[in-house]
Amino acid sequence: MFGNLITEALNKGIQIILQHYIKPYGEITSLSIDDSTKEVQATLLLSGELQTLEVHIFGYNFARIEDNWYLTFVNVATSRDWINTLLKNSPPKEFEEKRFEIPHAAAVILKFLF
Repeated sequence: MFGNLITEALNKGIQIILQHYIKPYGEITSLSIDDSTKEVQATLLLSGELQTLEVHIFGYNFARIEDNWYLTFVNVATSRDWINTLLKNSPPKEFEEKRFEIPHAAAVILKFLF
């Protein structure tokens, strides 16, 4: 029970930090990081949209490369078919490299957890 409270608090703290970076595009309405299954699930409400976007990251890990921290992953899926097709056919650099740089404030917390 106590472990669940800590996990929920950490998820909420990371969500608050990441919200700063998502703010120009919308808001993160929920975030769940499950270290046992190595999955991240996030719900976003993007600006101008009426429905939320579900994002599911599979096989994540955290890696430090030089002075930067990255979220590495095996696969990402969303609740929008067109986004999944776009990511498959014309992936941004981060999807080709299968990693996202983690903002410094979030990396400080992650260093203690992983």
